[in-house]
Amino acid sequence: MIRNRLLLFIYASINILFIIKYGSRVSDSPFAITLMCIAPAAIMIFILSGSFQRVNELGKIERVYLLVAAILMVCCIVLLIQIDPHSTRVGRYPAVNDWLEKFLSGKFPYGSPSFPSGFPGLFLILLPFQLTGEVGTFHLLTLAIFAWLCRCHFVDSPINALRSLLLFGCSLPFLYEVSVRSELCGNMILLILCFHIIISRSEESSKTGMILWGLLMGMVISTRGVVVLPLAVLIGYLLKRRLWPGTLFVTTSFLGFILTLLPLVVWGSESFREYGPCSIQLSHVPMWILPVAIPLGTYLGYRSQSPKGVYGSSALLLFGSVLTVFLIAVGEMGWTTVVLHDGFDISYFCFPVPFLLLGLDPLAGGGTDHSRQTVDLH
Repeated sequence: MIRNRLLLFIYASINILFIIKYGSRVSDSPFAITLMCIAPAAIMIFILSGSFQRVNELGKIERVYLLVAAILMVCCIVLLIQIDPHSTRVGRYPAVNDWLEKFLSGKFPYGSPSFPSGFPGLFLILLPFQLTGEVGTFHLLTLAIFAWLCRCHFVDSPINALRSLLLFGCSLPFLYEVSVRSELCGNMILLILCFHIIISRSEESSKTGMILWGLLMGMVISTRGVVVLPLAVLIGYLLKRRLWPGTLFVTTSFLGFILTLLPLVVWGSESFREYGPCSIQLSHVPMWILPVAIPLGTYLGYRSQSPKGVYGSSALLLFGSVLTVFLIAVGEMGWTTVVLHDGFDISYFCFPVPFLLLGLDPLAGGGTDHSRQTVDLH
């Protein structure tokens, strides 16, 4: 229970920050802002109460799960139709659009006025969705993937899968991401998908298999630098279980990452060094955080006894790292500048949300899962 309370407290805190920071920017409608405040709170109260357990009594819980997933998909489509990303005054849509337009026209993609800061893998993943005319369709895919991951993770307990799916689909970080066509939550969901595939196949994978999975992970690493934190947790978990394959996986992951950067380095080395993702992303993070967070993540992964421990530890590491940078910014610029103005990008708190919802312990009486529960934070 302590574990769940901590993770749910983090979830609630992130939602409150989003209400304070982005409510009036995404919509000027008092009704919409009120609804944004009430929906996550109502879902949390419902899930924490005993009433949520009665869903099991309805029978055909799988059909309820599919119905909820379908309703959330429809809500996403409505948001994509109703909200113009150009009118929200926030988001990463201009950066994604600028990078892809320059890339498709044969120009070096970095260095535009919107300062795109993602690694090339991120934009290449979004390219097919951009070509459809609505990059927000990326969220429909990642929501479907998250729904599938919840059922795989809580394979014997659909009520717990439903809990995590509801909390995610009604969370302000996710609704914000869909509204402004940002991709932070979706990025983390793709990372979790890779984690799930690698963990579920690590026992039987050959050396060749681990090399292929490592190269796939390299593509996902080439989205944004923050993925190295949950990756450190996964590395610790794999090293504990199978030392040699884990080492091979780590090596090929970073090789795959480097291979995605080489074409751009050759294309424009000076521009990449000055305007590329490394210089922009590192400028927002104190240099001492990574040398502390990466070994800590590896330790937490090594102590983890199950995939649930990997996800929970990743959530805590991501939240702790973002919170540290946030508090440093508050100390330097003040609460008003950081929270109410543009002193800090609160949307970085999106990173831990998918991880923490898969790191929750099963509800009492809600069945078991295949994450082999543990009583501690690992």
